[in-house]
Amino acid sequence: MRRFDRISRVMGGLCACALLAVGLAFAQAPEKRTVQVAGDLYLAADGTVDRVTVDEQTPAQLKPIVEAAVKQWRFEPVLRDGVPTPVRQAMVLDLDGVPADGGFKLRVTRADFKPARLHYANLVVPQLNTRMDVLAALRVDAEGNVVDVAVLYMRSLGGIHHSALDRKQMSDAIAKGLRKSKFRPADLAYGEEADDTVLLPLDYRLAGTDDPVELRSRMREMKPVPWLDASEQPNFSDDMPMAPGEAMALQSDDVKLRSDVVGKML
Repeated sequence: MRRFDRISRVMGGLCACALLAVGLAFAQAPEKRTVQVAGDLYLAADGTVDRVTVDEQTPAQLKPIVEAAVKQWRFEPVLRDGVPTPVRQAMVLDLDGVPADGGFKLRVTRADFKPARLHYANLVVPQLNTRMDVLAALRVDAEGNVVDVAVLYMRSLGGIHHSALDRKQMSDAIAKGLRKSKFRPADLAYGEEADDTVLLPLDYRLAGTDDPVELRSRMREMKPVPWLDASEQPNFSDDMPMAPGEAMALQSDDVKLRSDVVGKML
């Protein structure tokens, strides 16, 4: 079933060596008391955490602490067509260092989960010297290559008029550039599709202009995605959250934490 994304217990304390490790990580940058940790979360069908990986730029002292803590979290089972399904999600945690016993403990201030295939996507967007709102669809294969692009919506702004030929040339330029984009490979064992579709809103603006960002009309007025059947076409609500330049997956999951995490110590 296609739909859009927007995207246990907690360890009560840290052992002495873990507390020291956190202190060392923050001591490397004394003025910094907040750190953001990103990585991948692999959820089993029952909502338990199969595996956690954090990105290489995470301070080495924090990696085992974060991975061990997150491994204990519990989530609501993710259902697809009513069936519990294993999923992979991109995870972003904001952690505050709280002074304690001469070192630091870590407090979770934000936990965000989004489709993993869009995490660190390398989007190639052509430059256009115009004022225009655009919505494009990208078809992505199992290896993360963009195999097809369709421009679903184009609207000129500020009284600018583009001829049919101009619009076709700009549409072709957008599609040509976006075909060079690269996404993360699919993890089929965790519910990701070998043939995937994402939407990408683009805002073209000129220096000195202050055109408002209008996203809802694109959803209401966009053309159908040409490679999807009628039953697979996106269906937006008026309050659908989206941001210009941020790709959105048609296949996404409502991942909900069951554990009480935010505001608590790792």
